[in-house]
Amino acid sequence: MGQFLLDTHVLLWMQDDNDQLPDHIKEALSDASNDLYISIVSIWEVVIKKSLGKLRLGYSIDELIQTQI
Repeated sequence: MGQFLLDTHVLLWMQDDNDQLPDHIKEALSDASNDLYISIVSIWEVVIKKSLGKLRLGYSIDELIQTQI
């Protein structure tokens, strides 16, 4: 069992199932025995980038948060 604090890129890549996320990282993140944590700063960064038009998401911020809990 491990604990992981996800940085913003990893959080978004995991949500989008992005190919830039290496397979061994995907496996670790999908392992139910690992605890995943998201910093409020990552959510803040996503909100700011989205509000400036620098980031487009196919889901809401609330959906992003809920899928990771």
